[in-house]
Parts: sequence; C-alpha cells; structure tokens
Amino acid sequence: MSNARNLASLLGTSTTVPSAKVASYNTPIAYARNNGDQSLSATTWTNVNLGTEVLDTQNNFASSAFTVPTTGKYFIHGEVRCECNSPMDFSSMYVMITDDGTRIDGTEVDWVETHNDENKTVFSLDTTCVTTLTANHVIRLQVWANWGAGTLTV
Repeated sequence: MSNARNLASLLGTSTTVPSAKVASYNTPIAYARNNGDQSLSATTWTNVNLGTEVLDTQNNFASSAFTVPTTGKYFIHGEVRCECNSPMDFSSMYVMITDDGTRIDGTEVDWVETHNDENKTVFSLDTTCVTTLTANHVIRLQVWANWGAGTLTV
C-alpha cells in the first residue's frame, strides 16, 4: 500500500486507490468563533474577536486573524451576531472581510432598520467570498453597528 491511499474509512470497505489518482491539496483550514461578549463602539469598524480556535490545520490563525500562507484562491466565510439590550434602538449593522485592512470587494453586507413595527434586539449577518489572496496578508472579520440606547455586543 505504499502507493495507495486506503479509503476504507470513507467507503466502509477496504477499497484502495493509487496515490497518483488522488488529488493532493495543501489547503489550510481555519475555524474560530467568539469566546464571549465583545462590546462595540457605535459607528466604528471593529475587528471581531475570534478567541476560540476550533480548527487550524496549518497554524495560520492567531489573534483573531488568518495569515495567508501562500498566494492563491481562498474560500472565506464570516458571520456576526449582534445583540442590543434596548428594544427598538438597534438600527443598523454591517459586516465585511478585510485583507490587510482593506475591504475585500463584495464582502460588505448590511442591515438597516426603520423601526416600523419592529422590535429587533438581535441580528446576524454573514458574508462569503472566493478570492485570490497574497502570501503573508492578514485576513480579518469586521463589524460596524449603530444603536440609539443600551449596549450592543457581538
């Protein structure tokens, strides 16, 4: 089996496929999430604290940011959930993914509330992209929000 990969765990059999027939990818995978409430300042873009690292296959994630290991195409997804403790005061929220501090085109997503018969205190936004990234650039998830009273947390 020196030139074969055992697919038994995948297929539930002892089927093998020669290594030459199996695509080899050097793809880093990172997954992290917030580890507690993060307070925000109104109308200010803020880096989201992603303090709980769940998966990081190549040690590219640290300090709430992903450092691009090699230039190439990457799939990136981020989601932010904000909560305001004052009903009727949560008015708008934006999220985006940044590459060395600059918004990646197409990743800015927004929600704006008019307060017409709405009583929103919690809202979530997510953003996804496939883009070419440059080695050693730093990728972050950012949030911007506005509210009239109370406290807003991520």
